[in-house]
Amino acid sequence: MTRLLALVMVLVIPQSGGGPAAELARKIVEAVGPLEELALQTRGLEGVAAAEIEDAERDLRRELARRGARVVEGGGSARVTLTLSGTAGLEVWVAEVARGASRTVALASRPRTAVPPRAEAAGPIALEKRLLVEEQEPILDVALLDRGLLVLDTGGVSLVPREGDAPRRLAQLPASWVPPRDPRGRLAVAGGSFRAYLPGLTCAGEVDSLGVRCQEGESSWPLDIGSVPLAPGRNHFAPGGGPTFFSVAAVGTGAWVAAGLDGRALLLDIDLQVTGAWSGWGSDLAAIETGCGGGRYVLATRPATAAGESDALQAFEVVRRQAVGAGAPLEFPGPVTALWTDGARNGAVAVVRNPKSGSYAALHVSVRCDR
Repeated sequence: MTRLLALVMVLVIPQSGGGPAAELARKIVEAVGPLEELALQTRGLEGVAAAEIEDAERDLRRELARRGARVVEGGGSARVTLTLSGTAGLEVWVAEVARGASRTVALASRPRTAVPPRAEAAGPIALEKRLLVEEQEPILDVALLDRGLLVLDTGGVSLVPREGDAPRRLAQLPASWVPPRDPRGRLAVAGGSFRAYLPGLTCAGEVDSLGVRCQEGESSWPLDIGSVPLAPGRNHFAPGGGPTFFSVAAVGTGAWVAAGLDGRALLLDIDLQVTGAWSGWGSDLAAIETGCGGGRYVLATRPATAAGESDALQAFEVVRRQAVGAGAPLEFPGPVTALWTDGARNGAVAVVRNPKSGSYAALHVSVRCDR
């Protein structure tokens, strides 16, 4: 016992402006070297709130990444166990680093402040759907306007008035552009202008004008996480410095969940580092903000099944790096082929293919609070 106490005392770290996460990360990288893969386990002793544990792990992951170390969800060349304890006025962090037969223990502390309770999953909610438009052409996205709908499909961009007038084609996509086997598209509207993003093609124009300009070549699409390009020749996105994904949704300030290529949902921090993962979601996600419960939900499709089978959307809250279901799934007769957050961010546009007729229906999905 005396020798262990002496070891801990020798490695007590003086605090700097970076806080205990920065100091412990520096000591861990000194012990194992940079560019190492680390397995990280975080735990708290009695009296430490779950929110404190979660925040500490997030901060340590970020500081380790800044120093070239990467936290992995299993394996790794070294194991780090972070233990939090504290009194009414002091928060103590102890990191034990194990690499082979080598063991290093480092300790840091900081004043402890009151931790607000972390919200659990909200009460029951219900998802509602409303048909916007249906056509035989594959619909890629729909923007809701005061005067009607702006519809992007594999043929071009159309305006569908609210008052029952006939749809008007604003732009025909260039004949030189050949849609891929699994086409994707995104509309961005600002005032009376719009931009349409497609694989290898970007078009810009005015809602009240037929003068639409299209430019071939890859460009970055506007996503919750920022502007991200599609991987060349693929239907997934490839941000610099982070994992590739099919779709991404904001779950908080500096936090996103992405549908990874391996079928898992990946929780990302502000540095695009993976801080959690789970299975059971499909490849289409959309974030919506409501007045229900915690306010922010992620809509997720089911995992891919046989072609033509039914699909569903489920609302989730992300609480303590876990997905918590909220309300019953919203069922569809066919697969969801596109899912985007709407312009107001209080709902989403889902495109569903009818396996019997082959037509595509765009529906607006919103949340009703069930209290």
